[in-house]
This record gives sequence, C-alpha cells and structure tokens, in this order.
Amino acid sequence: MGIKRVLVGLTAVVLVTSAVAACGCRGTDPWGGPGPWGGPGPCGSHWRGEDSAQRRAYMVERVSQALSLNVGQRAKLEVLADQLDEQRQALWGERQGMAADLQQVIAGERFDRVKAQSMVDQKLQTVQQHSPKVVDAMASFYDSLDAGQQRVVREKLRDRFGDRK
Repeated sequence: MGIKRVLVGLTAVVLVTSAVAACGCRGTDPWGGPGPWGGPGPCGSHWRGEDSAQRRAYMVERVSQALSLNVGQRAKLEVLADQLDEQRQALWGERQGMAADLQQVIAGERFDRVKAQSMVDQKLQTVQQHSPKVVDAMASFYDSLDAGQQRVVREKLRDRFGDRK
C-alpha cells in the first residue's frame, strides 16, 4: 500500500475524529454544553475510561439537540459514535502494553528506532483497518443532514478550529 494512500486514510480519520471531538472536550462545548476544561462536561475529571459509554451518550445527546436530529439522523449519529469508539478502543485499548513498548524504546543508551517505527506501523495499520468504516459512517451521517444542519456543523467546526495554519 502506497504512502499516499496511508496519508489520505490517516488524514480522513483525523478529520472525522476532529469533527466529533468538536462536540466539546475543550473550552465551552460548541453544542451548548457546560464550560471550561475539567468541568462537568464530557472531558471533566469524572469522565474517564470506564465512563466511555456515558461520555458517548452525552455527546450524542448534545449533538442531537443542537442539530434537532430526526430519528433516522440520530441513528446514523449513533453508528458514527459506535465506529469512533471502536477505533478508539483499537488504538488505545491496551495502554499498558503501549507504555511497556515505549519503555523498551528508551530503555537503552540509544533510542530504538526499529521498535519505535514498529509501534507507529502498528497504529497506522489499525487506522487503515478501521478508517473505511469511520469515514463511511461520517459520510452517511453528514449526508443525512439537511442544508441548515450541515451549515451549523461547518460553523461549529470553524468556530472550534478557526484558521489554524
């Protein structure tokens, strides 16, 4: 598989993940939820690992309310949330293993480039495996929105990410 295809897939995943993350894990929730970092919103101190289902439900509810989603649109948002959660679990599910691997990379006098590259390749392979489902779910959800809802999503993303260069 060519590097161009890998980069396109990785870029798509980053964009999709960023779009969903724009639902509010920093500052004020752009969908109208609670405030600053660490507050009672989806990324506050009580929204950790075992509460991922609760965080997911919160995010789906906030987006559903902000966009006034109908039943079909909400179902597509649920599928997107499922796909993102599945990818997140695949990428970060075994954190202890990843931490041990990282310790091995820096254990010696020299940085273990081969081991580090192997770790990166493994993550890229995971992204490549999951990104088609994530992109399809995001496209299905976005395409189900009417023009006004799509405009709101674009505005929220622009407000969230601005003109980063």
